[in-house]
Amino acid sequence: MRFFINLRVQSLDKNNINKYFRYAIGEIILVVVGILIAFQINIQALFRMIWRSR
Repeated sequence: MRFFINLRVQSLDKNNINKYFRYAIGEIILVVVGILIAFQINIQALFRMIWRSR
C-alpha cells in the first residue's frame, strides 16, 4: 500500500502527469473489477437461495 502512495506522490512532485494518469486509470480499473466480482458473488448467492426455496 505504501508503494502506491509513494508512486502517486513522486508522480505529482515531478510533474509527470502521464504517469499519474496511468496510475489513476489503473486504480479505477481495479475498483471496477472489484465491484463486478462483488455483484457476481451476490447474484450467485441469490440464485442459490431461489434454487433452495423451490
